[in-house]
Amino acid sequence: MLPTNKGGFTLVLVTHNRSTLLKKCLKSILENENINFLRLLYIVDNNSSDDTKELVLSYSKRYSQIKYIHLNENLGGAGGFEFGLKMARKEGGEWFGLLDDDIVLDAHCLSSLFRLTEQFQCMSAVRENLDGSLAEYSALKFDFSNPFRLNIKVTSIAKEYKNRDVMPETIEIHGAAFEGLFLNKSVIDKVGYPHKEFFIFGDDSDYCIRIRKNNFTIRAIRDAKIIRQLEYHPRQENNVKRYFRWRNFFVLHFLYGENIFVRCKPYLFSFVLVIANLFNKNKIPAYRLLSDARKIYHILKIK
Repeated sequence: MLPTNKGGFTLVLVTHNRSTLLKKCLKSILENENINFLRLLYIVDNNSSDDTKELVLSYSKRYSQIKYIHLNENLGGAGGFEFGLKMARKEGGEWFGLLDDDIVLDAHCLSSLFRLTEQFQCMSAVRENLDGSLAEYSALKFDFSNPFRLNIKVTSIAKEYKNRDVMPETIEIHGAAFEGLFLNKSVIDKVGYPHKEFFIFGDDSDYCIRIRKNNFTIRAIRDAKIIRQLEYHPRQENNVKRYFRWRNFFVLHFLYGENIFVRCKPYLFSFVLVIANLFNKNKIPAYRLLSDARKIYHILKIK
């Protein structure tokens, strides 16, 4: 089943200074079966200083589906997705996909998703590592009710299934990364857009929580395969990334904690960080994290 001229997916891909990875990503979208299911491809460049612009322009000469957006500042993944998705939705289309620059789409990824567009309104592709092992760590379930739970993510596809073959064809999930989340326009029109205030980390969790609070379900699609070019290693994060991960972890608790004990967890974690800083060379500014998280929380509460 092929889409009509007005059908197919409008993809929003955010990139920043990773042209080598971006090139492989673009090839996986444009140079195989996926292009048959591509309506438009918005590439949001977060003010890259490498040869990203030249790379995208070279592709745009061959593929009219490409729309290049160069931002004058780095808005982070969250800001890039908010900006790009707003532009894409304004232009039109029925279905939209959010992609990062460090992934590669399997040649049948978009066709596997497209055949289910009449059945579901919100879908996620399933990621794996280069060695074929599952890398789909999006949440099967979030828990904002237990004050003793350290991780809001109860479990994930990668933890529950040994490999893709033993997964059900589709499975309901609570969260999905912006490395393969696909939305019908009805979802965007009701839920709105990702929040740029997160900058990086937590923006996808926040968006999925909002999707579910608006009575949509998110289905992971087993046969829609995405390959991660880079494996994730938390220990390789720098202080900037650690700051945003902690700050946004606090913000999510303030926004979605189901009781006062869960909503107070950021204060306890801040105290623990103060103690940990006494023994850690890579110090995390606990008071600043808490203060900034409160500011972001109040901004998002009135958006």
